[in-house]
Amino acid sequence: MLWAVLALIAGAAILLSMWHWRAAGHRSRPAFVQADGPHFVIDGRPFRFVGANLDLMFEEQTRSRMPETVRFAAGNGIKVVRIWASAEGGVEEGRPVNTWLRDHSFRRRPGEWNEAEFVFIDQVLVEAAHNGLRVQLCLANWWRDTGGVTQYLRWAGVEGADDDKYPFGINNEKAMLFYTNETARRLYREHVEKFATRRNSITGTLYRDDPAIFGYELINEGQCLIGRWAERRAWLTRPGSPNRYGRVELSFCRRASRVACRSCFTEY
Repeated sequence: MLWAVLALIAGAAILLSMWHWRAAGHRSRPAFVQADGPHFVIDGRPFRFVGANLDLMFEEQTRSRMPETVRFAAGNGIKVVRIWASAEGGVEEGRPVNTWLRDHSFRRRPGEWNEAEFVFIDQVLVEAAHNGLRVQLCLANWWRDTGGVTQYLRWAGVEGADDDKYPFGINNEKAMLFYTNETARRLYREHVEKFATRRNSITGTLYRDDPAIFGYELINEGQCLIGRWAERRAWLTRPGSPNRYGRVELSFCRRASRVACRSCFTEY
């Protein structure tokens, strides 16, 4: 399903220290989307585009239509698509008041990865490239629908962040521990590194060498995000994917030191 609301993702991008890269002599690579100051370019030419969220990942029905959905997006002028690349815990764990369903999980518990989910991402990237699309991978979620930060905190031994007495089933005060709890941070870092160092099982191409990947979104709708956390997490992707930029989608952008927050949006 192609969500109806289209947005210029570039206008909502948070570029994390890309200027430092270029100042350090980072060399562009052919066909990769690069940041040139506040602009995106490909091979030195401006890259302006319309982007859309694609609902592909969590239900068998939408997965079965993946090729058709990607072709539909490309046929309607979309150039960049955003997809989920995260889901933590069992499909019944931590479900909030709403009933948004999912049949799949990237990681049922610490140390137990579901390779089939990564292979499906490989397939999406191949199909996207075939249709001239770039893909933005969302690596984490604030909300409980996909496990999210409260699942990371449960794995870290922090209880009570998921609490149905609070709006959207999250005790924000406790959920903020995701940014500082060392175990939660380590578990999240492991997930980021899985993607930053992955090799596509179909093409054999390392993700860092695949121009179809537009960038990594560190977290969806992170609340009261600490800019230093975002900057450090963005650096995790750089050794493995030196051609990527990191992006954070914020619901409440209260403090973002050394992070360029161009806009904050929560609706798709």
